[in-house]
Amino acid sequence: MGEYDVIVVGGSFAGLNFSRVAAINGLKVLILEKQKEIAEYVASTGIFIKEIPEIFQIPKKFCTNAICTMHIYSPSNKSMSISSKVERFYTTKTKEYLNWLAEQCQKWGVDLSLNSNYITKTSSKNFVKIKFKKRNKLKEVKAKFIVGADGALSNVANSFNLSKNKEFLFGTEQVLTNVKGVKKDSFYCFLDYKLAPRYMCWVAPNQNKIQIGLAGNINKFNPAQALKNFKKRLNKYFDFSQARLIEKRRGLIPVGGILDKTVTDKCLLLGNAAGMVTAFAGGGIFPSLSYSIKAGECVADYILNKNKESLKYYTKYSKGIKDHLKVSRHLRTIYNTLNSNELLEDAFNILKTKEGKKLIKNLYFGGPAKGHSWRTIFLSFEEFLRDPKVYPLFGKLILDEIMK
Repeated sequence: MGEYDVIVVGGSFAGLNFSRVAAINGLKVLILEKQKEIAEYVASTGIFIKEIPEIFQIPKKFCTNAICTMHIYSPSNKSMSISSKVERFYTTKTKEYLNWLAEQCQKWGVDLSLNSNYITKTSSKNFVKIKFKKRNKLKEVKAKFIVGADGALSNVANSFNLSKNKEFLFGTEQVLTNVKGVKKDSFYCFLDYKLAPRYMCWVAPNQNKIQIGLAGNINKFNPAQALKNFKKRLNKYFDFSQARLIEKRRGLIPVGGILDKTVTDKCLLLGNAAGMVTAFAGGGIFPSLSYSIKAGECVADYILNKNKESLKYYTKYSKGIKDHLKVSRHLRTIYNTLNSNELLEDAFNILKTKEGKKLIKNLYFGGPAKGHSWRTIFLSFEEFLRDPKVYPLFGKLILDEIMK
């Protein structure tokens, strides 16, 4: 039986980045990944906000299209565009980036076991034994600590009696080539409750390819049929006559916020398993990378220096939800009330006003890169909700929620 300081279940953004940091800090780490290859199947759209490459020192070669303009369409095909003089988002070479992260892990001595499905655990005073299947053969390995980075429906969370995600969107996406008419610096958002209840549809450029996708409440739509219908709607805007499908992506997106109980003396949850996703936009890459660095440092201190305060510090850190996650949660509450295309159309008309466009620009093109604090953005959001046109529609509802 192999023996490690840490076993990480799940080899995506959070699991790989944690493993790299933990190994750099002196831990012996094993990653168990159920796929046959890292990034064999990608569930993420792979959108980086501008801060990600800068803060996490990610080589720019993984960033493809710099997004400076958002085109937003209502259910009745009304449109508006919001632009910035500088890029705010990047589409990315997601598979290549995840493979690069895996290579970085292995350079620091991390062992990687692919095609390995976590089954269960047993605990003793000093170790946790993990049972997993690798190519249908049952294996055992033990470690001082376990990290669950195994997705929205985490088996590790179940094994350690930790909190579980309860609110989800389901996203599905196709990557196509030979589509004409998509601008290289633009991200296209389509609002349609029938196609994407409680979220949206999108089109994004990625080098010579495009990504077409949507997400919605899993109980309120058929994702595969909705995507077919969305592609039909897009024929009005883009030329698909020579289009060729090269990749499919899909997966659950937890949108209930960071979970309450994600840490024990033997285990810690990261990424989607811990609900580390912005509730409104469904973005999990930034919080997964950010929290995994802090977790890697704290777990190393906990194991190597036997410092129990490190886990307490991380628990406090992970519960201290940042201002932008709070704003995102409030936006999710608003959006959940817009449960028809008629209400979405009303909201779109309000957002198309001068005040509404200002809010959207602050939300999508503001933030730290433009010198705006999230507190400033939140205040502009609150001001928008109190507008006489907005307050009766959904302003009062969300302000009451904020003040709880």
